[in-house]
Amino acid sequence: MIVCVPTEGAKGLDERIANDVGSAPTFTLFDSSTNKIKVVERSRSDSGNAFEMADHFPNGEIDAVIVSKMEEKSIAKLKKKGIVVYEGARGTLAETIMNWGQGRLARHI
Repeated sequence: MIVCVPTEGAKGLDERIANDVGSAPTFTLFDSSTNKIKVVERSRSDSGNAFEMADHFPNGEIDAVIVSKMEEKSIAKLKKKGIVVYEGARGTLAETIMNWGQGRLARHI
C-alpha cells in the first residue's frame, strides 16, 4: 500500500508531519511493501487544499492518505476516489508510520 502524508520538508522519516494539508510544502509517499519513501514537492500552482492530494497523483499512485485531521467534505471526496483516509498523524513521519502500522490512527472507510 502506498500512503501519502503531508510533511514539512524533505528529511524523510525524521520530517515533521504538516498539521494543515493546504500549507504542507511536501507530500511524502511511503510504500508499505518495500518501506521506501519518496518526497514530492508541491508546485506553486497547487490549489492548497486536501482535494489536490489525490489530484497531484492522478494515476492511482496512492492508496491512502494519513493526515493530522481533515474536514468531512474532504474525506468524502478522497473516499469517492477510492483513497482511504487515516487521521491522527503527529510528530515525525517515522512516528506516524509506526502508529499507522499498529492500527492507532482513525480510519475512514
